[in-house]
Amino acid sequence: MDRRREDQQESRRRARRTKAGRRRSLWLWMICGILLCQAAGTAAYSRYRIEKAGSGTAQVACFATGMSFIDVTDLPKKPGESTDMKFAVTNHEGSRTSETLLYYTATMETAGNLPLEFTLSRDESQGDHADDNWIENGSLTGNTASPQGSLPLGTAATHRYTLRVSWPMITDTDDYEYADEIDYVRIRI
Repeated sequence: MDRRREDQQESRRRARRTKAGRRRSLWLWMICGILLCQAAGTAAYSRYRIEKAGSGTAQVACFATGMSFIDVTDLPKKPGESTDMKFAVTNHEGSRTSETLLYYTATMETAGNLPLEFTLSRDESQGDHADDNWIENGSLTGNTASPQGSLPLGTAATHRYTLRVSWPMITDTDDYEYADEIDYVRIRI
């Protein structure tokens, strides 16, 4: 009886081990199958290629502008004086005209050492450009961008402006307060 019982226990142990071994081998086969499918899929897709022949023409839009930094060299030297500076923003350079819509702003860069005021106005002497989007006439603050203007695409246009840099009369300051101060003004478009 003991022998029989021991045989039964031994056969149960062997069945458990075999069952666990079968599960383990099943998992290994599944992992190998997944890896094999991934490798086969990658190899198949890497060889996939399509070729198409034809002809056509393309053109890159021309971008031409005549803008740069402009240094205002003749600044007011004392309160009550002002200086006018003329500048232009264009969308053409030589015979090339910009084929893209051109947006721009004007910024008066300054060190801020002198109490200068900036007034930007449109030069009306260049004819009728009612459709163009100009920067509005008015006063500007140093180191702050103006409202946006734009130049049309495909049509040569020039926007001419006059910048007035003035040093206002200030009654409540000492005459010598700004005697050793230096400043600069640069128009950045």
